[in-house]
Amino acid sequence: MCRTSRATCVLWQRSCHNDDGLIARRSSSCFRFDLREVCAMRQFIRFVVTAGTWGMLSMVAAVALFVISIVEHVREKNVTSYVLCALAAAISFVGGFLAWREENKKYEVEKAQHDSPNFKLDLISILTNYDPNSNVTTACFAAMLVNRGSPSVAVGWTARYQSQSIDMTVGYVSPPGDSLEWGPIEGQKLVMRRLDMLPARTMLAIERGHSRHGRVLFEFPGDRRAEIFSGGAQILVGCYDVTQRLCQQTFKTGPEFMHPILRTFPDETIVVEQQPKLIGQ
Repeated sequence: MCRTSRATCVLWQRSCHNDDGLIARRSSSCFRFDLREVCAMRQFIRFVVTAGTWGMLSMVAAVALFVISIVEHVREKNVTSYVLCALAAAISFVGGFLAWREENKKYEVEKAQHDSPNFKLDLISILTNYDPNSNVTTACFAAMLVNRGSPSVAVGWTARYQSQSIDMTVGYVSPPGDSLEWGPIEGQKLVMRRLDMLPARTMLAIERGHSRHGRVLFEFPGDRRAEIFSGGAQILVGCYDVTQRLCQQTFKTGPEFMHPILRTFPDETIVVEQQPKLIGQ
């Protein structure tokens, strides 16, 4: 930034310290002036670099032509057109290479942004269950993972539970058997299969523009339902791509989860509970 404009800004502030509005306006205008000056300086430097490159190329061409004219004068014989064509071709080649190099830099920067995995995790809903025997609260997330970059698997699924009482990170858990029934919720049970869990599905590489969905389970010690239902906790769920970059999404709890609604994916299995029949029906 320009030192003169900074000094001017300071003098304005000292002379107008009793007028806060005036100070703010003049400080803002001073700051905007500095930003314009920085942008103009960058453009000027870019112009000097570009002009210098082409200027050096023009100088080389001028020197080459000067040498040719000296040779013609000494030999008292004109240089053949083949030499001039070769010189023009060489200069054109160098100019084309310089132009290609600038464009290639932009391409490499853009390519690098898409050559690495780019995950986006969406946490759709949560189901909770507390087991008093083991004193553990299980959180079941419905989630979707989208890859906007190069193909990659997703590993190392974790959840960080933060509240006023604890701050801890746990790994995901798999169903104890091949499948697990969750519920009942409004007379329905959700059947979760081990191979259909999201951590299992993301063990295969997700291609660019593709996604995987499913459930992921985490267990937290103690009864966390009151914190989850009151909005006194937040849960950060995440996973890692092949470059060990963490993709994480924050799930904010609240009272709307006190009465769960069973939202399912189209490929999930639901079991409807049979209502007991009364005698005489």
